[in-house]
Order: sequence, then C-alpha cells, then structure tokens
Amino acid sequence: AYGVKDETPETLAALPGDFVPDFQVAVEDYVKLVTALKTDPRTKLDYLIDVTAVDWKDHFDVLAQLMSLELGHKVFIRVSLPKKEVAPEQKATAILASIPTLCGLYPAAELKEREVYDMFGIAFEGHPDLRRLFLGEDFVGFPLRKDFTHPHILKKPV
Repeated sequence: AYGVKDETPETLAALPGDFVPDFQVAVEDYVKLVTALKTDPRTKLDYLIDVTAVDWKDHFDVLAQLMSLELGHKVFIRVSLPKKEVAPEQKATAILASIPTLCGLYPAAELKEREVYDMFGIAFEGHPDLRRLFLGEDFVGFPLRKDFTHPHILKKPV
C-alpha cells in the first residue's frame, strides 16, 4: 500500500475524508481482494467508480476505484501488469497484458473494462462481451498506449 502501514478497516475509518488509499496487489489476488473489500461489513465497498489504466514503459497499471455508498470511503486498487514480449512489428496491435474481470462483482465493470480494452489493449479474462466500445472493430491499434501511431498524427520535430 502507498502511505498506509496498517491496512485494517479501522485504520481506513480513521483517515481524513479526502484521503484515498492506494493498494497495490498482485494480479492473482486482485479479484479476491476486491471481493473481500466489497463483502466485508467493515468496508462495504459496494460501488465501482472506475476502472482505468496507465501505460508505463515496461508495464501497465490497471486501477479500480471503489467506494462505500453507506460509509463514504474510497480506495484505489492498483495492479501492475508486465507487457508481453511480441515481435516489434506486432507490438502496436497486440494484446500485451490481461487481468481478470470484475463483471461478476460489479455490473458496471462491463463498460469500464471495455473502455480500457479499447484504448489500451488490455484483455479482461472472463469478460462477457469484450469488444471495442468507442472505436470501430476495424480500427488499428490502441490510442492511449505509448506505442500508438497513426498516419494522421503529426510528430513534433526533435
């Protein structure tokens, strides 16, 4: 976790209202942790605010922001996903990472995960309808990735 040494629900309740803890979790523990945070009566993180991603040079971070509608607190869950090695000519159009879906826990995850898939090319394992959300199925590449190029985008002179 970032900035939180003791991650008990009591500690979360004692934090200032504007502080949002950011928990880093391994991909294999992602759904298990989110399930526990949703179902534990001390946390009741019953609302999925967002699922998004960040593209770093060698990995992606997938972030889920959860909130308790009853208790009012929020948390970020962060999962770092290493980018798969692919041939350079395939890199811009390849799925470079995957993570389990949260659709079974939060119905709203369906559209949020589709957006991340559409913009970053991150697959969500077990997603009921993983297809592009904003771009056409014939669109080549993933626009929010650092390796994205398009013939209509001008590069700045160096």
